[in-house]
Amino acid sequence: GRGHWVGHYLSACALLYASTGDPEIKGRGDTLVAGIAECQAKLGSSGYVSAFPESRFAELEDSTKTSLAYPPFYTVQKLMAGMLDMHQHADNAQALDVVTKLAGWVDGWTAARSEDRMQDILNREFGGIAESLYNLAAMTNNNRWAQVGDRFQKKIFIRPLLERQDQLRQLHANTHIPQVIAAARRYELTDDMRFRVIPKFFWETVV
Repeated sequence: GRGHWVGHYLSACALLYASTGDPEIKGRGDTLVAGIAECQAKLGSSGYVSAFPESRFAELEDSTKTSLAYPPFYTVQKLMAGMLDMHQHADNAQALDVVTKLAGWVDGWTAARSEDRMQDILNREFGGIAESLYNLAAMTNNNRWAQVGDRFQKKIFIRPLLERQDQLRQLHANTHIPQVIAAARRYELTDDMRFRVIPKFFWETVV
């Protein structure tokens, strides 16, 4: 998706800095975080920021479109993950502010849609955003973000796993494995045994 590389680059800077202590690579990450924060501020008070306009999300609700130009939540998640890594591994407080504001936008966008509508949307596009929201909840000790993450649990995918049914054939690995990781992260936050069964059965089935 357009712009997703930025999140990957932020994660790379953060992890390389954590591994080497190289101030130059931290500086690169810090500069990018500051630039994105500036863009976020200029875009308004909603907290939205990405490499494409907010209107791109309307594609998710347009049933006449058989495919997406690029996956918007996938791309936003990569940016969120990069910001979380910059905060956690490179001590960048501004990155946490940016990702928290962006999560606020995600909260508003998803809260405005019914659960059934969100499930329809998840049939079109999702990715690993639930995991990032759960990580943010743990990092900030704020359950609000975990509740937003729950809106990205794709029931048609996780219910068979919960019932120990193998319906994995022909599913796109790059978009469904993150759903399993998110379920595992949810279990770590809540000790809800359902979210332990899901990744455990997935692992056993795939292996």
